[in-house]
This record gives sequence, C-alpha cells and structure tokens, in this order.
Amino acid sequence: RPDRVAVLRVPSISASNQDAEAIHAAVHRALEARATKLVLDLRHTEGGTPFATASAAGAFLERVPLTLVNKAGVRWTYLFQNGDSSLERSDQPGKRETDQLATPALWKGPLVTLVSERTVSAGENLALLLQNAGRAKVVGAPTRGGAGVGANLFNLSSGARLLVATHLHLTPDGKRYPTRVSPDLEVAADLEALGKGQDVVLEAAVKLSGN
Repeated sequence: RPDRVAVLRVPSISASNQDAEAIHAAVHRALEARATKLVLDLRHTEGGTPFATASAAGAFLERVPLTLVNKAGVRWTYLFQNGDSSLERSDQPGKRETDQLATPALWKGPLVTLVSERTVSAGENLALLLQNAGRAKVVGAPTRGGAGVGANLFNLSSGARLLVATHLHLTPDGKRYPTRVSPDLEVAADLEALGKGQDVVLEAAVKLSGN
C-alpha cells in the first residue's frame, strides 16, 4: 500500500510449520519494504494445531508460551522464542522435543488484527495470543467460537468429519482462554461498499493506532 501499511492475509494455519514459515517470510518482506504498520487479516483463517499457531504468533511476540491440558490432567508445555521451539509433557518427565524455523522474523511495529464470524480455530487462537499479550488490537466482528481448545479430527465411514475437543488452552497465569475473540473495536462488514472496492473493516484498522 502507498501508505506503507502492510496487510498480511492468512487463509489457514496448517498442522506443520509450513504456514508459520510463510507468515514469518511475509513479515521479512514487510520489514524490507519499510512498512510502518502491519494489519494481520484473520477474517477467513481456520485450521491448524496450537503449536503451529504459537510459532506463527512468534513473528509478532518475542516469546510465546502455550500450555495445553487434557481431561486426565496431562499438560503440554510449549515455548516459541527466537525461532526455536520446545515441547514438554507432564507425563513424560525429562523428554523434550525441539524444532526450529528456517528464517524467523519479528515485527516490533504497530500491529492490528482483523477477525470476523468466519474466523475459527487456529485463526481465533492466534488473535487471542496476540490480544492477551497486549500486542495487537482486534478489529471486526466476534468470531465463530472454536477458540481456546485443541481438537482431533475423525473421518467417519459416512464421509462426514467429526471434530472433538480434547485439550484446553491455558494462559501463562493458568486461566482458560475464552472460546471466541471479542474485538476491541467492532466494525461490521459492508458488502455493498466491498463491491465498490472499499473494505470498511480494513480501513478502520488502518486508522486505529496499533500496539
């Protein structure tokens, strides 16, 4: 954009780090273009694992801790920092899995996140990680309501797919994340204006002072 606002649209966050790598690469491009502000568009974002989502959040946060707990009380403790990630399980003491992104980036400038009623699952969790950390203001509409949980997908013989929540996400102070994202600034989509090339939600985010 001529106003040097970078807009990063994320359609999905895959179970692997592929999409997280793509988000970090996009942040590198924004930095190279000397963007002064970044708008993270999650209005159509879905899918993905909690850990890949935390890795994606690492493009905007220096340190991303994430804790998951299941019904049996088993805890998964994940940390993403400076491109490196680690995962530990409470039922496997002493075991630690590590991974690394190829080209991690870190956006430290103003950041605003866009969400809508179509934002679900990983899209909601990414928005919550940034909002809860005080890193990004959220603009748009309340999300669908699949946040704060980890889930397993089962393919049924009928061809249908069943998504079953198996884990809860916990904040760094041990509280449950909400099930949906509540925007800091609610802005309704205007389809008529969008048909004329004007995205009122995006423009509201551009005008808003980011964190």
